[in-house]
Amino acid sequence: MHIQIFIIATLIDILGFCYNIRVATTCAQNIRCTYTALLNYIEFLKNELTNYKYIISVFLELSKTFDVIDHKILEMKLEYYGFKRKFLEFLMSFIKDRKYFVHINGINSDTKSVNIGLPPGTTLGPHLFLIYINDMIYS
Repeated sequence: MHIQIFIIATLIDILGFCYNIRVATTCAQNIRCTYTALLNYIEFLKNELTNYKYIISVFLELSKTFDVIDHKILEMKLEYYGFKRKFLEFLMSFIKDRKYFVHINGINSDTKSVNIGLPPGTTLGPHLFLIYINDMIYS
């Protein structure tokens, strides 16, 4: 857990130029931030509607998106943002070639490799996901 926090701090340091990533990564770990973001959005809507402005909102359901992150694309994006050599290799070792098995009634299944997606339940996963989608609006 401590190493993930260090990595997150390094990510934010390197990507500090990008306000959207910094704000979103802060919110990714904090349910209260989601509530605050919703309140801010409602306030924004009220202000815009009061001023007779048009509003278009798009809401996406992203519950399974961590499972389909392409490692090669993520690696290219990390490199583009300035992650080089050993640190990039270290980050990619966190997500590449993960193994899993099922344990039922004292019996283990065969071990299988996972070569797509981000590890579930980590603090680093949401940050890597945000880097992955950061340029989506330009696609």
